[in-house]
Amino acid sequence: MGTADSGTGRVGRPPGRMRRLATPIGILAAVAGAFAYVGSVDPNEPGHYPV
Repeated sequence: MGTADSGTGRVGRPPGRMRRLATPIGILAAVAGAFAYVGSVDPNEPGHYPV
């Protein structure tokens, strides 16, 4: 079930919604940024992609 806090006798609460969603939202933002960067690069302009 829950873990007891030291000395208080209260049961530990699960992490808040924002804390639980921080990692997935961060990963989604990184992936969206990568897609935006690749989508904005002109493939006909030299020097953007490794050969």
